[in-house]
Order: sequence, then C-alpha cells, then structure tokens
Amino acid sequence: MNKPAFKVTIFLAICLIITGISCSRVPEKSEKFTVQITDKPLTYCNPINLSVGSERARRAGEPIVTLYKDDYYLFVTGGRGYWYSDNMRDWTYVSAPNFPGGVLSVAAKGETLYACSMNQKNVYKCIGDPKEGNWEQTGTFDSDRYGDANMFFDDDGRLYMYYGWSQIMPFKVVELDPNTFKEIGEPKICFFGDYKEHGFERRRAEDVIFPYFNHREYFPEEYPWIEGPWVLKHNG
Repeated sequence: MNKPAFKVTIFLAICLIITGISCSRVPEKSEKFTVQITDKPLTYCNPINLSVGSERARRAGEPIVTLYKDDYYLFVTGGRGYWYSDNMRDWTYVSAPNFPGGVLSVAAKGETLYACSMNQKNVYKCIGDPKEGNWEQTGTFDSDRYGDANMFFDDDGRLYMYYGWSQIMPFKVVELDPNTFKEIGEPKICFFGDYKEHGFERRRAEDVIFPYFNHREYFPEEYPWIEGPWVLKHNG
C-alpha cells in the first residue's frame, strides 16, 4: 500500500472510532431550555398576543400606538375597542361602545385623547381615563375625503389633518380648527407616489384595489398605491 492510501485508511478508521464513541454516549437526562423574558425588553417582534375578552383578536390591521400618561395605547382597524400596556408585552383590552371604529386616527391634545375614522365624518374625544372606554362625539369634519386620516396636534396647539390613499392622488394636508374641527384654508399637496425614486413603491397591475379597475390597462401616468400617512415632529 502506498503512503497516501495508507494515510487515508488511517484517517477513516479514526473517524469511525470517534463516531462509535459519540453514538454510545446517550445523555441520562436532557436539559430543559428556558426562554428568558426581561421585564423591560428593548426589542419586540410580531406577532403579539392580543385578546378581546376571552377570545383572541382575529384582526389587527393598520395599528396605531399612542403613548399617553406613561402607558401605550394600541388601536387597530375594526371593532370598537383597544388595548393598553405599560411594557408593550402584556396588553389589556378595553371595550368602548362609542368609539368610532373603522380606519382610525388617534391623537392627544393636552390631557385628552381624540379619535376619528375615515368611515365617518364625526370626531370623538375620550371622557376621563381611556382605560374606562368612555368616548363621546365632540365635532364633525367639513369633508368625508380624509382617507387614512392622521390628525397631528402641534406643540402650539394647531391641528393638521394629513390624509391620502390612492394610486393617482397625492398625500395632502389641511389645517383644522382645534375646537370645531372645520378646515382653515385650502388643502395642500405633500407629494405623489414616485416609483422611480422609491424602491418600496412597486408598480404592478395587481395593485389596483376596486373591482371597476379590473381588466383594463395599467396606464403609465398612474402611480403606485400610497396610503396611510403618518407624521412625526423632528427638530421642530
């Protein structure tokens, strides 16, 4: 036998011996694996466990999280209720029969929470502690065109409404009276969709939503569908 073949034979023999020893060692008892959850975790991921009474929430689209008096309040599209938490891990459901429901916008002005829905023109405010679920109508918008509305109260008390959900129309903003919720001035264009500059805005014929858009050409002048504007104040 030549030297290379001899070395290969010795190597294979050693591997077989090691494998046999490893297989013969069976642990007497498997160790338990425990997942540690810190009380104040720094990161979170989906899904989170949400319940409505004794049942699990079936739908939680278009979530809004609002920090109010050191608690997080979670609002989602759908039923007349919401959740609160002090750690973003454990959530308590609040039934609110007079809450607007639908596709929501929620904003705080001073000590009061306000809410509206693109499914109606009414504005609601929370009476007392939001954990009690008491809301009442406090105003009415001039328009019902505020699709995917986002109310924004600035630090100076002024109220702005950002809105838009379309593949043709842009996001817009209009100032509202913070007491009557009526428009002050004319709506201003923020921006249109821009698939050439924004990689996350994809253009596909399947993006059309309404049935009357089906079975027709997707015209070049149409933009990707943009919706759900969300405003954060930065260095303002």
